[in-house]
Amino acid sequence: MKLSSGFLALLAICSVAAEPWAVIVSSSRFWFNYRHSANALLFYNMLRARGVPDANIVLMLADQHACSAKNPFPGEIFADDSLQDNLFDGSVDIDYRGADVTADMFVRVLTDRLPAHIPQSRRLRSNANSSVLVYMTGHSATGLLKFQDTQELPASRIAAALAAMHALARYGELLLIADTCHAAALFHDIRAPNVIAMGSSAAHEDSYSRRTAPAIGVHLVDRFSWHAVAAINAFSSRARPTLADFFASIRPTDVVSTPSLFTTAGRPLDKIPLSSFLSWSVPRPRPHTPPAWPAQDASAESTPDAYATTLHSTSPLTSHTPAINEHSVRDSTRHTLNQAPPHTSPAPTTHAALWAAALGAAVLAIVVLVF
Repeated sequence: MKLSSGFLALLAICSVAAEPWAVIVSSSRFWFNYRHSANALLFYNMLRARGVPDANIVLMLADQHACSAKNPFPGEIFADDSLQDNLFDGSVDIDYRGADVTADMFVRVLTDRLPAHIPQSRRLRSNANSSVLVYMTGHSATGLLKFQDTQELPASRIAAALAAMHALARYGELLLIADTCHAAALFHDIRAPNVIAMGSSAAHEDSYSRRTAPAIGVHLVDRFSWHAVAAINAFSSRARPTLADFFASIRPTDVVSTPSLFTTAGRPLDKIPLSSFLSWSVPRPRPHTPPAWPAQDASAESTPDAYATTLHSTSPLTSHTPAINEHSVRDSTRHTLNQAPPHTSPAPTTHAALWAAALGAAVLAIVVLVF
């Protein structure tokens, strides 16, 4: 039977509409927030490994930690302390970076109220049949997400953006994931239908980061993002996991906080396939994602993710971070803390050494004149 051209066109539209879309944002700048870029890249690479095309992902990184002068491994970002899986390889396509990542730009991306010069490749081109994943990571206080250390995105504005997305027919179902302190407080004002919101912490709680790597000197990734991606990797595509399975797989003992859940969905979470948002497939040969790690001792690897926390926090959760032999975390071709990075100059001469040299030269000159 010959199909009409109209039917074929409708079939093509429906097949495109079924594709998942994603907006991934890390809202933090400064070197000590390295882990927030790693969080975002973990989700970005996991989505690509599961079959979501780059054209369907809008990636926003508020800082270029891979290119920081403080990064001992230029052009690389790692989430696991073995430092073997570079999340920032040459295939990463960043749509908005640095100063372009603002609270206003994030809302504009969600609602597609962007300046005319922004190309289609940097827009969220979803529709009323799309499953949209919005992932946010950064610093948060109760009821706001911080951008660039100077801006605040209130929970009420997040809710208004989602309501506008629904009014503009920009999603069928939307999964909002927030890895921040007080994550649940970001969901209190949401009224838009068919939204499922998952957060790393209850409204009164901090979120916690995972281990450090001595060769880098900062925390590499946050616990919730690490264990969320590990849980997704652990699922078999044959198991047909649902959002209920996904949420249940993130244990409070692993993340050292209370994962939060809020929903206005029109159907139970055990009826919503996780594959709706992941374009489920067997991971590609270069997945960029960590394995499903077993549960580890919570007291040995965390620090609060509140933006007041610094690298030198004396929190009891950080004071027991296990030491790692940096010579064991990379092969012999990699430099470590005890080796100068390639293309770097020797350490500058100290003031004391300069004074000693000058004094010696003066004494020598006097001796020559006398004799």
